[in-house]
This record gives sequence, C-alpha cells and structure tokens, in this order.
Amino acid sequence: MSRSSQSGNIYSFAHFLAERFGVPDVLYIPAGASLDHRVENAIVWVEEDAALENHLPQIHTLAQQAPALLLSVPDAERSGVGRWSLDSLQNSLVENGFYVDFIGYAVGASGKRDTLLAILDPTDTLAKQSAPDDFRVVIFLTVYNEADIITPTLTYLISQGVQVYVIDNWSDDGTYEQAQQHIGRGVIAVERFPQPQPEQHTFSLFHLMKHVEELAQQVEADWFMHYDCDEIREACWHDVSLHDAIYQVDQRGFTAIDHTVINFEPVDDTYQPQTDFAAHFRHYDFGRRPGLFRQIKGWKNLGVPVNLAAKGGHHVRFEGMRVFPYKFLLRHYPLRSKAQAVAKIRQRQQQSNPAERAHG
Repeated sequence: MSRSSQSGNIYSFAHFLAERFGVPDVLYIPAGASLDHRVENAIVWVEEDAALENHLPQIHTLAQQAPALLLSVPDAERSGVGRWSLDSLQNSLVENGFYVDFIGYAVGASGKRDTLLAILDPTDTLAKQSAPDDFRVVIFLTVYNEADIITPTLTYLISQGVQVYVIDNWSDDGTYEQAQQHIGRGVIAVERFPQPQPEQHTFSLFHLMKHVEELAQQVEADWFMHYDCDEIREACWHDVSLHDAIYQVDQRGFTAIDHTVINFEPVDDTYQPQTDFAAHFRHYDFGRRPGLFRQIKGWKNLGVPVNLAAKGGHHVRFEGMRVFPYKFLLRHYPLRSKAQAVAKIRQRQQQSNPAERAHG
C-alpha cells in the first residue's frame, strides 16, 4: 500500500486496526479505481468521491469480507468537493444495508479535518443487543480520600449495569463510610487494604495492584476492570452502557479493552462535593504523552493469572490477551478544587513509597 497521496492519519489508523484485528495487510482502493477485489485477511480502505452512490453495492460486498472497512469521502462544506455531509453519508449507508460502527471527521490529505470517515462492520453486531442478566462485569474501584466524588462515581457505575468491588486504602475523610451505604445496590463489597491497618500510612501502588490481581482470581465474573475513583469510563459507542458494550466486545472474540485518556481541569473553584463532577468540568487537555493512549484496564476472566502491578495498573497482561481495536474513553478528573488539590499533593508527599518513587 503506497502512502504517497493518502492521509497519513487514516493510513496509520488503518494499519493500527490491522494489527489489532490480527490481519497482515491493508487493501487501499483510491477513488476511481476498480472495486473488483476478493478480500482475505486485510482491512479495506476505500477512498471515494461524489460518485460514491454508484459504487455502494460493490463496497457492500467488500465490507462483508473484511474485519472492518474504512470508507473516506470529502466533506462538501469543509472541503468544497462533492456533495456529502456527515448526516447524508450516514443516512445513505444505513439505508443501503451497511452496519456503521463509527462515523465522523478525519484529517485528509489537505491536513485539515475535511474528510468524512466511516468504519463499517461486516455483521450487525451493533444492533445494540443488551447483555444477558447473567453476564457479570465487576469493577475493582480503588479509592483513598475521595469523599468529594465517591458517591457520584458509584452512582454512575451502578447506572452502567456493572457491579463494584471497592478497595479503600484506609481513607480518613468518610470515603469508606459513604461506599458502605451502597452495598447491596450495585456494590458487592467494600474492604480496607492492607490488613491489618498499618501504623504509618505508606501508599504502595505495587502491592495494591497485586491485591487486585489476587481478587481477580477469587471473584466470580465474566469481565473485570481496574478503575480509579476520579474517572468516568465510556463505551466507544454512543448511548451504550459499559455492561452492554463489554458484552459486545466479548461477542466479537476479544479479551481486553484499551482506553484513550483525556484529563479534565478546573478553571475555577466552584465544584460542590458529591455532585456530578462529569457534568461540572468541561475543559480538558487531550494530551500528547503515549501513556494516555494505551491504558489496557479491562479484561475477560479467562481463569488465568493477570499482571497489573508491573505497569502500575495501567496495562494488564495475561495469556490469551486479544485487545479490542476500538478504544473506550477514560475521562480523568484528578483535581477538582483548590482544597482537594492541595490535600492530594500533601498526601502524596507524605505517604508515597520511597522504593517505588526511586523506581519511577
């Protein structure tokens, strides 16, 4: 596949999907080229123009043969080329029997977001089928002094159809007591770790993650997620709960879920504790650090040991790991108010583990 005249972003994304789907190649079909191809073990990228509608039957055939088909066309308003808009393209694809996983804007050859990109699935796995009642997802929620957000975090997770196992690192601000109030209403356990309570509180992320690894061998569930209290996770599909989305991932044969992180930041000091922080904070930094784009923190229970501790809980490893190509969203809210930020920094200075700090 030549890269000379193609959008680098779509090119890179197509090869990323090929790697995640476990296929060796990308079949690129530029606008005006023949669509008469037999696809085997490849992601297909079809670049089209105003004549797209005439080619939909052939594209549909290709979409049935590939794990995923990328269809890119110029956006008429943004590029001044063709006649397609986001809505008209989506409507046309659906009316012609395509299963549209995702659709949106991409950076085209001009370097601007003037290209429409649709990702088409070969089967209707996105009929928004609800997960069966016996499909169990357990969240390991690790907390320490999160009294300002523990209740809205638990409320959100429970609304997503998952069950929550709270691991409290000896909070002294009421976090533990608030979490206990939710037992039996989506929270299956609230424990304090480590046991017994240490005389001097020193936070060890390594030992906390080892404990989560042990719990994953003991708790009965189809899937697990490691989750921090200052996060909101969202499925890659709009208006699909975590429970149902993880079931879709499971049905497609994948065993791990990756995330993209966006960090939300306060611009004033108006957040009221125990209110909906996801609704309150609107300003975020998309970030550039590679670690923000590789956070594999959800996994299928295959009955094998998992390794969370080696990467600080950010990147699980286990035998049989097959990462879902499409990432879930991790909205991160580490700082919510001036008082909370000051307290958090002081706690980290006083309680961080010297050995772990030296290790980095």
